[in-house]
Amino acid sequence: MTGEPRLSPERRADMEQWLTGHIRARRRRRRNLAIVGAVGAGAVSLGLAAWIVLAPREVQERWVDCYAAADLDSAHAGAARSNSDPLEDRDAIALAMCADLWERGLVDGAPHEEAPELALCMRPDRSLAAFPRNAAGVVETDRDLCAGLGLRTPTPAAE
Repeated sequence: MTGEPRLSPERRADMEQWLTGHIRARRRRRRNLAIVGAVGAGAVSLGLAAWIVLAPREVQERWVDCYAAADLDSAHAGAARSNSDPLEDRDAIALAMCADLWERGLVDGAPHEEAPELALCMRPDRSLAAFPRNAAGVVETDRDLCAGLGLRTPTPAAE
């Protein structure tokens, strides 16, 4: 007997075929998992982008964030209108809700006898944000204040 066992050519071909098939199957599984993962990540990204671009109608119509200063990074409090409240004038109701939060001290941490004059702006997702106007004694229109923050003045809720 020789020191090395020899495989028959048929057995060697069978082993090569099995090994090649096994490697191909692993590559297919990995490729399929990558495709499924990419599609899933794409779907989540699109859903998140849709939320950012256009908030749900309920958020647009019923929510407002009230800021302590004319700065998007300032302290703020949120308010939501009740479903039983009328939808006629969402801007006036949003300003009234923010004024109430200011008077209770929930915006900047200190109660006020009277809320400051507020300017109402619309974020890119069409939700509302209220900022104190004329905080530095400079008279600004709502449009100027909103534009300075990269926002715009609200459009009617029906649009």
